[in-house]
Amino acid sequence: MRRVAVLLTALAVVAAACGGTDEEEPLNLETQKAALTASTNVKTAMTDLGVVLKFLEDVTVLDKIFDLMPEAEETCAQMVYPDDGGEPYEEEYPCGDDDGMDEEEMDIDGGMKEAAEDIAKMLTDYVFNDAQVETDDGKTIVYVLKGDVFCKIAEEGGDGEIPPKAEPAGPDGGADRPADDMEIEEESGPDCAEMLDKVSVRVKVESYTQGNLDVWILFGADMVNPIHIQLYKDMLAFEVDLAKAKAVVQMYVDAFAEEGDEDFLPDVFQGIVRIELKKIDLDRFELTYSVKETVKVAVTQGKDQYSVEVAPGSVSAEADKTAATLAWNANVGAVTVKLPYQTWIDMTWGEDEEGGEYTDGDEKVPPVPEEPADDITDGSEPPQVSGTLNIFVAGLTGEMVVDTKAETIGITGLGLGNAASTVKLDAKTLLAIDLNKDDGRKFDLTFSLDGEDLVLGTKPLFDLALTFGMKAVAAEFEDLPSFMLDETFSVLLDSATEPTIKLFAEGDDGEDPASFLQVVKGKLTMKSTAAPDQTVVVEEGQCLSGAEEPPFDEEDPPADKPELHDILGELIAGECK
Repeated sequence: MRRVAVLLTALAVVAAACGGTDEEEPLNLETQKAALTASTNVKTAMTDLGVVLKFLEDVTVLDKIFDLMPEAEETCAQMVYPDDGGEPYEEEYPCGDDDGMDEEEMDIDGGMKEAAEDIAKMLTDYVFNDAQVETDDGKTIVYVLKGDVFCKIAEEGGDGEIPPKAEPAGPDGGADRPADDMEIEEESGPDCAEMLDKVSVRVKVESYTQGNLDVWILFGADMVNPIHIQLYKDMLAFEVDLAKAKAVVQMYVDAFAEEGDEDFLPDVFQGIVRIELKKIDLDRFELTYSVKETVKVAVTQGKDQYSVEVAPGSVSAEADKTAATLAWNANVGAVTVKLPYQTWIDMTWGEDEEGGEYTDGDEKVPPVPEEPADDITDGSEPPQVSGTLNIFVAGLTGEMVVDTKAETIGITGLGLGNAASTVKLDAKTLLAIDLNKDDGRKFDLTFSLDGEDLVLGTKPLFDLALTFGMKAVAAEFEDLPSFMLDETFSVLLDSATEPTIKLFAEGDDGEDPASFLQVVKGKLTMKSTAAPDQTVVVEEGQCLSGAEEPPFDEEDPPADKPELHDILGELIAGECK
């Protein structure tokens, strides 16, 4: 069914949804004007957006925040072709000095302009093409996608150019691959033209205001229309009705599915989602993603049941070129996910496997063992468990403004919904996350720079409580940290009008400083219900550093050596280092 997904994705790029009502009378529309309007509106909107966003290329404060995030080890890949003629497979290996991609300077406006031209060309060449016009009454144009026109997207890469032949990845460039095996094997399954032949796809176009187009994507003989698109002078939008989309998926399953594919069809698939890019004026754009009607997805496979539910809500971002600000607003509804606990165990169960060898020139390099998932017990077979895993995220709220001139970021009303977010096994809570539960479950947060250091200020305070109850599932884990079994761990930053901390940047030598952070205003308290005598308190002006364990004879350790908390035992408050 992968080709179905590729086709639907290509159709989605046709533009973006929603338009006139049945009571409105569409304007006169010619095919040539429709093609020109579609390509012009897309090209203009995306090009202007790139110009507006260019001010983000040199935002230092964002770089500092990204530096705080953990970096994954860079890996490269190569194709391995077994000597015994087995199935080729891709293998990852640590990148050498010359393997990784070179960092390039960000070119937002140039990249957006290039993408806009490619999409505009795709629309005129492969969709709004006179050779695909099925009906045209002067007001409504219906295009029917044809294999010899639309399917050239795949053949030409969507930009009119034949894509280069793929070469094997990896340090040896595929040198060991048999000469008669160098051709890329075609993926089995129906091709684009066959799919269009068995499930027709039409594009209905109307205009209700001068210079704007409304587009509907119609599937099958019944012309089911799950995708509704707007290509306006000041707005591009894409809206999907999931209930209608389910009917479309059923068409493709009926036409192409092999035995067992129908098991993956959802029992429930409903809701309406929308993405909208709006041009407020020449220097301001707003991008909004919204759940207009509750999204519900439920799937049954044998005795197992899976479900996802997302309440109505939205996330938007506004870029202002003149003010050099990027504003963000979130009012995300609650998300609930349910799945069998056995499924989660099966997905995360670690296997102690080793990859094959790869070559580095003429030298064979030992294989790199694949590490099992963190804290999951190794074994050939996962344990058999029971129960339902219930994941509940109460929501996300907040308004953020990135001021690139002042190099500050301000967030107001930041919160995780109106209740604690939880992970439960049936009725047993494994993890609960609660933020400022006694202060409206919201707080304000500011980011600023002090030289190379990042300063975080909060109002009225920051109070995070993590409640762990994973003792109920400890048997399925190996070396599970003791603090995750049964305790509440809390972090509190208070005792000031605007409690503030400073996160130290790495030194000129690239080494991290001995102290992690300094409390500039207020007091930082970290404590655990399982170790009340090991509470760490960082007073104003003090720093938080890593604790050094006093030396002792490992062969004859002291009898009264205290058992330290996994987190608190590693920290100490005191002078800045």
